[in-house]
Amino acid sequence: MLSPISQPGTFTELDRFMFESWGYLVIPDVLNEEEVKRCLEASIRHHGTGGIAGFGQVGRGHESEPELERLIDHRAILPKVRAIYGDRFILQSAWCTKQPAHGGWAAGIRMVLVLTTSID
Repeated sequence: MLSPISQPGTFTELDRFMFESWGYLVIPDVLNEEEVKRCLEASIRHHGTGGIAGFGQVGRGHESEPELERLIDHRAILPKVRAIYGDRFILQSAWCTKQPAHGGWAAGIRMVLVLTTSID
């Protein structure tokens, strides 16, 4: 069975089919080990300043944490975003989510970009 797993970079016809069928794409290994480490450290700081002691979400981390800001136009996903939306799109919201992960924090790191669109 086909799953919506893609590769970084160019938006292909298969990507278009998967996005139209599932409504999302999964791009494994977007961040290298050092990027994961820096993003985790930034997320921990952001949750601390947001007053979240346990599991939960804190918004607008990209405004205070440069490592999280870099995720907005990451080279592995931006070509796909542009192929779907063109060059005129707005980041409406961004959340930093802390949740339990099986196998420890490193196993639970995920970069999740949710693209939604309404078709009239």
